[in-house]
Amino acid sequence: MGSKERNRRLPDLPTLNETALPGYEAVVWYSLMAPAKLPADITSRLNRAITNIAADPKFSTPIIERGYDVIPSTPEAMAERVRVESRQWAGIISELDKK
Repeated sequence: MGSKERNRRLPDLPTLNETALPGYEAVVWYSLMAPAKLPADITSRLNRAITNIAADPKFSTPIIERGYDVIPSTPEAMAERVRVESRQWAGIISELDKK
């Protein structure tokens, strides 16, 4: 498991972070993106609408039943995640290019 947390459907299965690779985390995530200069009021309206959809059991239940998480976020938190992961993966790719 690439997540730092155990999968709720497989609670007895240790993560890579717990076993072979302390500190390891590599997860797949999906997000809706918009143009960088989208007006703040439109960004807020879209975020509210998406958060409401994510909270609807008709949307979230089938996803959760397949072992995935539905984690609504804010535009600011998503921008930070993209910045952090871009730096992380750029470093890894750079190291692999040297080999």
